[in-house]
Amino acid sequence: MLAVALLLPQAAMAQALPPAPPLELSAVVAAALDHGSKVARADFRLAQAQGRAQQAAGAFDWRASARGGWAHLYYPKVRNVNGVNVLTDNLQSSWDPEITAGASKLFRNGIQIQPGITFYPGSAASSAQTIGLTRPRPNLNLQIPLMHGFDGTNDAAANERASLEEVDASKLERSAAQQQSAMESAETYWRCLAAGEQEDVLEDNLLDEQAYIETRRKLMAAGQISPLALEQALAGQDDQMRRLDTVRSAAAKCRANLAALLSRDSNMHLPTLAAAFPEMDNFSSGAGALRETSLVETAYRNRPDLHALEQYVTAAGEKLAAARASQDPKLNLVIDPNGFFVTFSYSLEGNVEEGATTAASAQAGEARLNLSQMKDQIRQDVSQGVAALRSSLAVLADRRRAEGTLSRVIADAEKAVRTGGMDMATLRGLQDQHTEARVALVEARLDCALNLAALRLVTGTLVVEGGDAAPRDAVLLKSLSF
Repeated sequence: MLAVALLLPQAAMAQALPPAPPLELSAVVAAALDHGSKVARADFRLAQAQGRAQQAAGAFDWRASARGGWAHLYYPKVRNVNGVNVLTDNLQSSWDPEITAGASKLFRNGIQIQPGITFYPGSAASSAQTIGLTRPRPNLNLQIPLMHGFDGTNDAAANERASLEEVDASKLERSAAQQQSAMESAETYWRCLAAGEQEDVLEDNLLDEQAYIETRRKLMAAGQISPLALEQALAGQDDQMRRLDTVRSAAAKCRANLAALLSRDSNMHLPTLAAAFPEMDNFSSGAGALRETSLVETAYRNRPDLHALEQYVTAAGEKLAAARASQDPKLNLVIDPNGFFVTFSYSLEGNVEEGATTAASAQAGEARLNLSQMKDQIRQDVSQGVAALRSSLAVLADRRRAEGTLSRVIADAEKAVRTGGMDMATLRGLQDQHTEARVALVEARLDCALNLAALRLVTGTLVVEGGDAAPRDAVLLKSLSF
């Protein structure tokens, strides 16, 4: 009695709690935009691109260098003659500390400077003995490009610009991954709704079958039918149970995927497809008004992965220009207190430079080819997507009419059974047909929802930025407005 008394308030509270609201599409899309595996991988690629860009910018950092050690110096020996120190033709030597320090800086216009100084602190010999060798000697190495000077067409500057283009491309690829993740989450959501609805339909039909079998048992007990008729009904029940188990397994798997994305339990409340997507039945005229040319132009404007390829084309062009500029002669100017010198260098065979140019040209050509192929693929995908959506909407209209017709037939058949004008076996056959029509109707709705989501992805019209991206996408995934 105490246990019952303790359980009664809990039961009352459970009855008083309102039912959980059905899971909305916007919640699923929001989780996909933030936590999808594709988005996480795109984040890693973006971080790698940003790291490479930082490395490329490091080519223009000031770099300090220093070298210290002991040098063996040879110089004339000093002799004191009548109180005067004079140099003789004899040599003497000593180990003296030598220090060289400097810095280098490459500018984005291709000019490089390397100032430095060399000195011998605490030398045992005088400057006169070493003919000025031990005096502090400043120097400046200046590298100036003879051609393409001051235009930034050099390896370091081009690599930096190319790496920044690749960072922008990685950001666009992340947006494309978010769109892909949002579309796949919507597909999972629609599949879960369809699987749950089909499960309910098959469960209803199984209850009808069980009631019919009970009737068969009574008739067989009364000797009005043979055992074979009951066995046939039981075999039909086994087939329905196996089919229901298959649908339940698919629904459980789908719910598990949805629960993993949302980080919640799988026993979530899902609406029916018709309730979650009520406007679908009126889409036929809107789908007929879609124009492939307009949708292709929309895709060209909005597809982030297409814009990412354009960034890669630009980056490849920067690297090609730098590779061609590397074939130019090099001029170095060295200045120190003892004079200045000009060094001219040029590769006579040019294998390294020509090889780099060939590789960069091939990379640029491949980037342009990838861009062209994606544009062609977009045109094909849009054409196929529009055709698939129109076809699925036409099938939906047919399935809806067929289900409505069978619903009316079932209603008339049930009246006929009550008045004795039809037997139960015929009614059960009609009920099975009606179940198949209801399942087919759910499948037709699912196809329409999936095709519309695919067309959204193909045209790049899913939103990924802003705090309201998920609710906006939830509207777009149920709209024919492009």
